Amino acid sequence: MGKEAIRTGYSSYFKSLGCVFALYASGLLSAGEAAKIQIDRQTGSNPWSHLEFPDSDIEFQFAVVSDNTGGAYPGVFDAAMTKLNLMQPEFVMSVGDLIEGYSNNRETLAAEWEEIDASVDKLTMPFFYVVGNHDMGDPASVDVWRERLGRSYYHFVYKDVLFLCMNTEDPPQTIPDWLIQGLAKISKLEESDPKQAKAVQLEMLAKVKEAVVTGEEYVSAFSDEQIAYFKEVIATHPDVKWTFVFVHRPVWQASPRDKKFMEIEAALEGRHYTVFAGHAHTYDYQERNGMDYIRLSTTGGAWILDPPGNFDHIAWVTMSNNGPIVANIVLDGIFDKTGERKPVRDSFQ
Repeated sequence: MGKEAIRTGYSSYFKSLGCVFALYASGLLSAGEAAKIQIDRQTGSNPWSHLEFPDSDIEFQFAVVSDNTGGAYPGVFDAAMTKLNLMQPEFVMSVGDLIEGYSNNRETLAAEWEEIDASVDKLTMPFFYVVGNHDMGDPASVDVWRERLGRSYYHFVYKDVLFLCMNTEDPPQTIPDWLIQGLAKISKLEESDPKQAKAVQLEMLAKVKEAVVTGEEYVSAFSDEQIAYFKEVIATHPDVKWTFVFVHRPVWQASPRDKKFMEIEAALEGRHYTVFAGHAHTYDYQERNGMDYIRLSTTGGAWILDPPGNFDHIAWVTMSNNGPIVANIVLDGIFDKTGERKPVRDSFQ
């Protein structure tokens, strides 16, 4: 670039900047507006609606993915990881049930986790695991989780926001025989007779639906040690900007009521918080104690209840200095710069 071009560039920049300072001095732009935009504003009409930009600065954004079980639709979870790289959140949270599990076979469980980890490894940002009943539903899966991932519950603080990652399977609950036998049958039929495998899956989902509707499926297991751990964490972080709670089962909807989780709610009283869960494979929102309780749909998992709450999605959370803003984004609505669109599921069956 020649000297004359450089001088012309600098002259244009300082002229624009001078315009901003003049507008600020004249009162046409506030100090905050002048800091956010350089624009040649004329007196009278201008080709924009207004220059009153939001006062809330975005502090960070993260995503939440949900269930990938119950006869998961192939490729959806993997596609979600690719799409998350397009969105570029600072990190990704889970609400559990990433593998099918319930086999008590270490080799099978390891293979399922390797498939999930291969998808997660595509992410350019951190991924935080949370336990679901499929992830830790039998003795072998408990051991495999501990070997691969260590702790089953934990917390962290990011930019003065507290994240509580709880384990609703502590210890794992008894697995019904029909569920174990059904999953084994589906696994055998998937290659030899996919149509029959689908029929068996639908029979099983009908049984699960009854327990989901009554709230029986939301009853969790929390050890005394885990509850004590989170009570101490909450007590030692009294002044954080916000608290997020991640559980797999939507324990606030359990029947009978989950008394141990109520202890956590009592510990959270007086502060701002948001709860995320999965498990039901159908979206639901509830305001409870003046706070948001969100039950996510799926990120690949089978749909159990009837529409309209059935969709594959991510929850996109923008943490501002005024609190979180949650947007649900269906996976089919995310595609790259080429414009190529391919549904993550071929149908809504």
